[in-house]
Amino acid sequence: MTDQNVTIAQAMEIAVKHHMANRLADAEVLYRKILQASPNHAYALHNLGAIACQSKQYAAAMPLVKRAIELNPNDAGFYNTLCVALFACGREMESYDACKKALQLDPNLADTHANLGICYADQGDLGASIAAFEKAIKLDPNHANAHDGLGLSLLMSGQLQRGWREQEWRWKKTVFEKQRFPNAPHWTGGEITGKKLLLYVEQGYGDILQFCRYAPLLASRGARVLLEVVPELIGILKTLDGVSGLMPAGSKPPPFDLACALMSVPLWCGTTLEAIPVGVPYLRAEPDRVAEWKRFFQNDANFKVGIAWAGRPTHANDHNRSTMLSSFAPLAQVPGVTFYSLQKDVANQPAGAVPPGMKLIDLAPRLSDFNVTAAVISNLDLVISVDTALAHLAGAMGRPVWNLLARCADWRWMLRRSDSPWYPTMRLFRQQRRRDWATLMAEVAEALHVAVAQSPQIS
Repeated sequence: MTDQNVTIAQAMEIAVKHHMANRLADAEVLYRKILQASPNHAYALHNLGAIACQSKQYAAAMPLVKRAIELNPNDAGFYNTLCVALFACGREMESYDACKKALQLDPNLADTHANLGICYADQGDLGASIAAFEKAIKLDPNHANAHDGLGLSLLMSGQLQRGWREQEWRWKKTVFEKQRFPNAPHWTGGEITGKKLLLYVEQGYGDILQFCRYAPLLASRGARVLLEVVPELIGILKTLDGVSGLMPAGSKPPPFDLACALMSVPLWCGTTLEAIPVGVPYLRAEPDRVAEWKRFFQNDANFKVGIAWAGRPTHANDHNRSTMLSSFAPLAQVPGVTFYSLQKDVANQPAGAVPPGMKLIDLAPRLSDFNVTAAVISNLDLVISVDTALAHLAGAMGRPVWNLLARCADWRWMLRRSDSPWYPTMRLFRQQRRRDWATLMAEVAEALHVAVAQSPQIS
């Protein structure tokens, strides 16, 4: 071994220690120095790619990891990292192939079995997905990502109670927000009569709109419910029954007896597929605002449809669930319809050209919060949206809403259903092939023809 090789080996050892301690910037500097001295150092290349994945720079990770595989084609860990990068870049089948190759080389990699579970869930094979996650957990009983993934697949398959319980492992994932109020007693399903119960938020707008329905249920069991709310939702959630107080997210709460994350409530309430608390509508628009928007719409005798084509760009599955306004072109051919854009943040989510023949009125500049949006929805005949908070809002209000789902849809919409047990007035339209918006929109256009023909004000 030459002095240079010893120096590289020592540098690699230090870099890996930094990496394992999550000091990614320090590790990256050393990996790059190693590659300057030894451009074909497979492990430095791979580890640099792994850091890119950890930093969500997945496209940058792929050439590094592929080069490492060329240099060392028998390292299962290299294929596992490639699997992660490929999946995040929307190359799902290639990701699946990388997973299978990794397991051929080493069948005992818990991480890879967990990634395989994700691939199977994406393909809609929930039996195989659950089995893969269970194999990962057998190899590593404390594998938080595998438990979390297992929970999502169980929920998608309708096994809600077991799914909710596995989802509690989300708090142990390194990329997940840690459980808040760690020193406060947390509710785990016991007696709550006379207790002040703080429900705190942890995930997105849609999750809050879907699961705030539990506040009336908990109030009926004797709790005084304090609900933490993001500012944009305070107005609309003032209409929610059973809430003794709303608290802006991140502010210091008043005294309380018990705390519970909103997404953990279904577990401790014993929710099953047959016992989902519906009670729709549980959110309502303010009557004065509804009347104001009624005057706005009064001269439009057409069938009025609100649309949204994109969700939050930072959502992990946004490249699948969001589309462009141009995808709605088949709907423009349905006569007797006025479309109203409810799409927020258009600057960050380009609309593209308005489809020929579409009468579209952009309401987004006037939608200051969800309260205003709710008043608009109350005056529309139908909302058609990709899987965003808007669909949840319309569903929670008991308004007709068509939810346009990607081939790999979120767990809550389950598989192969055209209805939702969470929202009785929601209809689900599903892609049959990945990112095939054209076929889905043709189906939606056909359904819209029927809806317009059956509408009393149009006939």
